Amino acid sequence: MEVRKILERVSSPEIPDFMRDSIRKAFGRFRERVGGDQFAEKMDNLVDTHFPGTTLGQLGKILATLAPEVYLDRPTSARPTKTPPGPDLEPTGRMAVYRRRFERGRAIHHPEDAKLG
Repeated sequence: MEVRKILERVSSPEIPDFMRDSIRKAFGRFRERVGGDQFAEKMDNLVDTHFPGTTLGQLGKILATLAPEVYLDRPTSARPTKTPPGPDLEPTGRMAVYRRRFERGRAIHHPEDAKLG
């Protein structure tokens, strides 16, 4: 994840005011990128040491705001896919079609998929 994006998201209204400076300081020390595991560990340590009264619900909102690419599901496309079901009914054929749809940002499942096997 890009540290720049995390620092931009700290200004969101979902992040309590009293936490903003601590989060900025904690992630301002990283270079350009931080891994998901490093992010989770840093946030756990930060909450444990500075904000022990934080509930799981509050922490969930904070994590989803700061790193939606890690803590939220990938948004699905509002438009249905035009990619037809794969011609090969074997699992590898279907997986290849699903992977292509996913890479294009399309909905993974097609209405006609229900007709297959």
